[in-house]
Amino acid sequence: QDADEHFSRLRAWGLTFVRWLVTWEAVEHDGPGKYDEEYLEYLRNVIRKAQPYGISLFIDPHQDVWSRWTGGDGAPAWTLEAVGFDLRCLDWAGAAMTYQKNADSYPQMAWGTNYMRLATATMFSLFFAGDDFAPQT
Repeated sequence: QDADEHFSRLRAWGLTFVRWLVTWEAVEHDGPGKYDEEYLEYLRNVIRKAQPYGISLFIDPHQDVWSRWTGGDGAPAWTLEAVGFDLRCLDWAGAAMTYQKNADSYPQMAWGTNYMRLATATMFSLFFAGDDFAPQT
C-alpha cells in the first residue's frame, strides 16, 4: 500500500537501485517445500511497483547468524528443529544469545558473537558441509 509513497521518495532523493532483503523464513516458514504464496505475491507486486519509478531492486536472500532463533535473522525455525535443536533451550543453554530473551541486558552489537556459538556454527557446518560431517542426515 505504501510502496508508491516510498518509491516516489527514494526516486526524489536520486536513488535508482535498492537492496531488498528477503529472508528464507518469510518464504518457507511452515516447512520444507511449503511456500508462503501470499508473501511471494506481495514481493512480486512490490517489484512491479518499483519499475515505473525507474528503480531496480536487488533481491538479497538475507541472513545474519543463521536465524532469529540463533540471534539474527534468515532461516526458518524448522531448520534448527530438523537437526534436533530445541528452540526453547537455545538461549538458556548458551547455544545462542537472542535479543528476545535478553532485551534488558543485551550488549550493543553483540549479535555477531552468535557466529561462534553452538547453534549457528552447527547450522553453517551442516549447510555447507553436511555431506561430509553428517552424511546420514
